[in-house]
Amino acid sequence: MPGVEDGVVLQLEADRPGGVGRIAALAVAPRLSAEDIVAALRGSVDPVFLPRRVRLLPHLPRNGTGKLRRDVLLALLDEAHSSAMPEAGGDAPRITPPHAAALLATCP
Repeated sequence: MPGVEDGVVLQLEADRPGGVGRIAALAVAPRLSAEDIVAALRGSVDPVFLPRRVRLLPHLPRNGTGKLRRDVLLALLDEAHSSAMPEAGGDAPRITPPHAAALLATCP
């Protein structure tokens, strides 16, 4: 997608019986809002697969082999959701909470 430098989409409940559960996404998109990303996906992705939450980050927390750890991704989503700060998007500031910043610092 133009404007997205890196990203990951994940199902929040990995072992959900009966099919697809809630989906979230983390993206590196300096010039886009979360709403821009969802709007672009809406044109090519079935609505059931659209992420309900999109979190914008300065970079994804890849480990030394370039992989993304699910537990770290979920922590970043939980931190944004549970902290009373808005998700990055629109005019919201693109701030990384302190706990998420520590997680990002551990992954080069």
